[in-house]
Amino acid sequence: MKKLVCMLATFAILALSGCSPEAKPNQPPPTSTTTAAMTPATVAEDDNYIYYHRLTEQKSFYERKSIKLPLINGIRPGITLFGNNQIAYTNATNSPKPDESNFCELGMYDLKTNQYTPIVTLDDGHSIGGIEAASDNYVVWKESLAGNTWLKSCLHLYDKKRGQDVVIYTNAVDPDTGFVYAENYNPAILLNDVIYFDDVVGVLDNGALTMNVFSYDIASGTIELVHSIAKMPMVYRGELVFLAKEAGTNRSQLLSYANGVKKAIAALDDDIVALFASGQHILTVKNIYENGDPRYSSATRLYLNGIALVDGKPTNYTFHPRANGHHVIWEQMNPGKPIYYDIKRDKFVKLTNEPDNYYGAYLTEDALFFVSAEDENDEFTCLVIPTL
Repeated sequence: MKKLVCMLATFAILALSGCSPEAKPNQPPPTSTTTAAMTPATVAEDDNYIYYHRLTEQKSFYERKSIKLPLINGIRPGITLFGNNQIAYTNATNSPKPDESNFCELGMYDLKTNQYTPIVTLDDGHSIGGIEAASDNYVVWKESLAGNTWLKSCLHLYDKKRGQDVVIYTNAVDPDTGFVYAENYNPAILLNDVIYFDDVVGVLDNGALTMNVFSYDIASGTIELVHSIAKMPMVYRGELVFLAKEAGTNRSQLLSYANGVKKAIAALDDDIVALFASGQHILTVKNIYENGDPRYSSATRLYLNGIALVDGKPTNYTFHPRANGHHVIWEQMNPGKPIYYDIKRDKFVKLTNEPDNYYGAYLTEDALFFVSAEDENDEFTCLVIPTL
């Protein structure tokens, strides 16, 4: 099998033994200086896992925060965390009845004060397609211009300091239909006050989508084409990277772009179905085939810098995986206990005393966040785990 080629150190493959229910004692890590009021929980581990058992609500190495967002036309907003570990941006949409108007807004929830503040209210017939990127100063979000569908859309930039919202790009449409060529789930990124994003700009005769990567300079308000036949802008080691075709072949490669210079930093195996550059790491997703038959993919597996992150069996730990210098997180397809991967310890970490109702996972350089499903009181639980 072809190997992932990248300018990264080579690591030994993780041990893939099964998880034993017997726990071995281990010295817990020190508490973070930013969370001096918290004390570590008891810790146990086996070959692949570290299990953290909360002693009490007050004696835990992470914080639990209750979030109750307001109902907006009967709909509870979704959550996207970002920035200085204290702010959650939310959005809500409502699918109206034929005789009702559509109401939708973008807002901010402050985890310190537990206050929700609406910042953008959309026109009738428009809805929020998602929050693409966010920082302490800006929010990039997608607006649907055709009700709750993706048939027409545009990108917005909201300036927190100025309280201004502007449309920065309208997605390309098929001249024959007047609608976008295809729905695009690839998020935009913010890097040094420049927004990078991709767009579907055409369809080839064989049905393959043609995508380009663009940039929007916030200071000048100008759009530029970064690379044609490219997609998925990401940040890797502080630089812009994206996927593009290798010249003269049909293989995909990861290109970096800095100071006007493009450089290939990784080529992709044929069995890689997705790639994510995140922080200092490259995350790849590969198919796992039944009995080695490439026609039948039974599951996927997540790799960090070419090394498999598995717990002894095929998994679907591949939904929006991200990494910082310490941890790898992903959003769970089904509700479960909070779980993440500790890069330095080479272990999965599971919060065993939490209920099996966590989907969302987010991270910054300083902390991890897990957000639960709503409980019977219409409240979310947010776990804030400092980087130790």
